[in-house]
This record gives sequence, C-alpha cells and structure tokens, in this order.
Amino acid sequence: MVLTNPKLNNYSIPIKSVMSLVGVPLIVALSPAHAQQMPVVSYKPPNRGAPTISTPAGSRPWCSDPTGESENRSISRDVNSDINNELPLTLLAPALTHWGATSSAIPPIWLYVPDDIGTLKLVLIDEQTQALLHEITLPVQAEGAIAYLSLAAADMPPLEPEREYRLRFDFLCDGGVLAGQSSGVIEFQPVSPELQIQLDMAESPEQAQLLADAGIWYDAFHTVATQYCDEPDNPLWSQAWQDLLQHYVVGLNTMVDQPLFGCAAPR
Repeated sequence: MVLTNPKLNNYSIPIKSVMSLVGVPLIVALSPAHAQQMPVVSYKPPNRGAPTISTPAGSRPWCSDPTGESENRSISRDVNSDINNELPLTLLAPALTHWGATSSAIPPIWLYVPDDIGTLKLVLIDEQTQALLHEITLPVQAEGAIAYLSLAAADMPPLEPEREYRLRFDFLCDGGVLAGQSSGVIEFQPVSPELQIQLDMAESPEQAQLLADAGIWYDAFHTVATQYCDEPDNPLWSQAWQDLLQHYVVGLNTMVDQPLFGCAAPR
C-alpha cells in the first residue's frame, strides 16, 4: 500500500518521506529546513459544551513487562491508566473533550504505542447510530514511541463532512486479549474557501497556526509533528510541539518527551 497524495486537504507543501506505524513509507508535509521565524501555534478549540466522558474498558494484563522478560505480566492494569511509569496506548487528540476536527477526509492520526508485542485493531463507528463502519487489525512496529498511522494504508473509508465518528484503537495481545484502548470522536470539517486561499499561500509554520486558529486539531498537530520529526533541535518546532500537547484542552503533557518513531532524536 502506497500513499501518493502529499497534500493535507487541498493545499500543496514541500514533502519528505518518513516511516509510519505499520511500516508503510509516508509522504508528509515538511517546511524549508532552516525556517527562521514561526508564529506561536496556539490551538483554539471550538466551544462544544460539556466534554464527552471516556469510559475505561477494564483491567487486563499487559503483553510484556518493561524488561521484556515475560509475555504475560502478573500485574493487571486499567487500559486507560499507567502503572510503574508506563504510559498507556494513547490517541493524540484533546483529552478533555475527546473530540477533534480534521480538514481531511482521510485524517492524519498519531498514536503513542507502549508495546510491540501484539496487534492494533482500528474500529470506526458512527457516533450517532453506533453503526460499525470499518474494522481492521494491523501489525505494530513502534514500541514506547509516538507514531503516525496511515489510515489510507489501513483502507479506512473517507469520512463524510459534518458527521461525527468515533475512532477507537484496541491493543491486543496474542490470543486477542485486550491490553489497551484509546478512542476519540472525530469530525471532517472542510475548510472555507477563504481559509483555503490562506493555506495555499502560507508556508508550513503559518499553515500550522491557521489550522490551530480554526480549531482543526488533527491537521494542525500533523503539520507540527512532521516538522518536529524532521527538525527536533529547532526550538521553534519543539516549542510548537510542547504548546500543542500541553494545551489545557489537550492535556497530553506526558507525551511531550516521548520519542517519535522513525524520526531523528534530539541532540
């Protein structure tokens, strides 16, 4: 499976290849290598009232212990909590509301994956009718890292505009035992013609801020993540990475210092 469209939504930007969670080469947006200035990327979430409550799926044994000595840990864990400083499977989306917008019919998704012994199941559900729309099991290569998941490579159908979907990820040990779960509601919101013109004229730093200003979480984060992947020592992108993850609605402070799978490590 190969990605051939290097665009986020419809705006063209420079590209570079990095590795995705499932080992498929990914064409991602990258800015000029030595950008000197960048606006502060501040996410402005839409006002959607009370946050959606995420319900834990119960306790299960993790697939392997931190030293890799056992495939069946005796310690059980809540799939939405951490134990012994381990971080759970995490969809990188606003944790307070569990809701995020995308300007792409096939949205860019980033996950923190704590283990590579097992498989990842992707489930797409219509949030209103609860109808199952898509389900696929994928191999996992990342371990203890944040990784990009190519939904196009996962054969996920395009999202329809202004319709809410629940995107759920289950981490399964051998035998199908559930070891971790993370989910969020996602909505495809095509950008306005005015915003599209601005995006077409902007470089990646300005694109990130335009998308964040518009409350389009997934694409704003993807733009920053791919830039940070390419330039981890650039203080502009490292600050944008930190600001997005530590936003009060996002609340993913524990993700700031986690490595990115297939990316250069900060020096």
